[in-house]
Amino acid sequence: MAEGVRTAGGNLLYKSLLDLMPTPIYVRTADGQILFANRCGSLAAGELPGMHPAAWQVTPQVAPTTHPSRLRANASRVDKEGEVDLPHEHIPASAVGEPLPEPVRDYSVLIQGRAAPIRAVLTMHRIPFWVATPDGTAQRAVVMYVAPVAGDETKRFFPSVRPPHEAKAAAGAFS
Repeated sequence: MAEGVRTAGGNLLYKSLLDLMPTPIYVRTADGQILFANRCGSLAAGELPGMHPAAWQVTPQVAPTTHPSRLRANASRVDKEGEVDLPHEHIPASAVGEPLPEPVRDYSVLIQGRAAPIRAVLTMHRIPFWVATPDGTAQRAVVMYVAPVAGDETKRFFPSVRPPHEAKAAAGAFS
């Protein structure tokens, strides 16, 4: 488990549970930084467990709307990096955050490997929420991407755990 992913008070329970899920899970900030990737998410992007993929390795489809805080000084130019429909600024922890976009099912996310020739478009659930900053004085909007667990679909992320007869058939499917 990577060091900078502790929850408030140092509790790792929730992150440990997410790490055990047999499906890729990523948490991205409004500017696109990956705050968390579970074990399966790291492996799906060709990284070692505990290593977070770079922002370019987890690329969601462009959001349908742009948050007003993402407009640049020249109103005709829009910041298109990261999660463009989320507020970019942190707000005080005591303040009530503005409503975030609704969660979305079947959101396309491109996953790319750094060194390995991995490139896949996953259908994931997109869940925006507010999270406290590490020092607890502010909160910021983030998005969690979760690939749904459905039957044999999760086996694609761990081809090495398949029985040999299934592994041969799966290798032919990706050729």
